[in-house]
Amino acid sequence: MRRFGYINWMWYGWGAAMINQYKDNDLKIYNNVGVLEYYSLNGISEWAFLAYSALTFVFFFFVAYLVSPHPLQLVLELMKCHQACCPCRP
Repeated sequence: MRRFGYINWMWYGWGAAMINQYKDNDLKIYNNVGVLEYYSLNGISEWAFLAYSALTFVFFFFVAYLVSPHPLQLVLELMKCHQACCPCRP
């Protein structure tokens, strides 16, 4: 079940924002532990998390494009339906 967290694009975006915000900050929270250490984000690059987030977006966009009908095909179907319902008069 832990592997499902690796495909969660929101985790990478949130992690990048947290690392960017607190990498130079010595804010201690619960039990005098730093913010990044508390969330297990120590030593991780915010740019890597941003790249992971972008890659998951590109991957899911590509998969959605593959399963959806081609946009031009949709336009042609709509035109065909319009001509059948409301034929143009000469």
